[in-house]
Amino acid sequence: MKTDAVTADTLRDLRTTRPYPVVTLSMPTHRREPDNAQDGVRLRNSSATLRSASDPKISRAHRTALLQQLQRAATDLTLHLSDDALHGLVVFVSTAEYQVWHLHRQVPYRVVLSDTYVTRNLVAAKAQAHPYWVLAIAADRATLWHGSGGTLREHEGDGFPSTSQGLDWDVQHKERVGDQDSVFSGQDTRQFLRTVDTSLAAVLAADPCPLFLLGLPEAVTMFQEVGTTPAPDGVALKGGLRWCPRARCPGRSRPDTCRRSSPRVRRGRGGARRRSQPQAIRRGPGRSLGGG
Repeated sequence: MKTDAVTADTLRDLRTTRPYPVVTLSMPTHRREPDNAQDGVRLRNSSATLRSASDPKISRAHRTALLQQLQRAATDLTLHLSDDALHGLVVFVSTAEYQVWHLHRQVPYRVVLSDTYVTRNLVAAKAQAHPYWVLAIAADRATLWHGSGGTLREHEGDGFPSTSQGLDWDVQHKERVGDQDSVFSGQDTRQFLRTVDTSLAAVLAADPCPLFLLGLPEAVTMFQEVGTTPAPDGVALKGGLRWCPRARCPGRSRPDTCRRSSPRVRRGRGGARRRSQPQAIRRGPGRSLGGG
């Protein structure tokens, strides 16, 4: 797993008290072959620390179960080196499970035995990665993407991806020949976007991060009209992104290519109030993506 999967619920679960001991192991890793081949070996050799721990509170059966889970974690790491290798690794091990977390930051080599998992490296990596959400919206489909560091992955679940069931799929042809009004004037579209808004609100409540909207002007405008989600951190008025292939989406929907969704109010001549045009969001020194 990677830090874009870290939520408040995840941290709450990891910090739950468990039968002593559970193992938190952190270690730096290598991103390139052939050096990354040693990462699985180093993790497997870490079992020596647990095996030599002279703590009378650890029964033989408990120790054996922990060692087995640690060996499974090392095997899993070896099998997925090329897919997930990053700068650091945190492994959580109990007698019943193991979790392998890949981090975008270096971590020291350390093994901690306690009655709860140590999460500070996850929290620091999450903050450093500047996570954000991207909602690609259209009249008939909405997809949600989670960005973190240099990656952008589709969020599947919690009502996403969402597809309208009531929209006529030949609507564009009917609009061209004058047989039908725009899809953005229909109640089916408004109800669909309300449903998307409800699903999005639940996701943001569980994992609050900066939000960016992608879509045609009509879709974005109606979504903001019918929804109750707070104003996004940025908007990109682009079409064709609702299916968003994984290989292409990251380059086309970076937050620094979006525009601010809340125009500032300026004073014109004679003290009249006027709204300024949205300005492109750019990354500055020490600022997170999207200003979050």
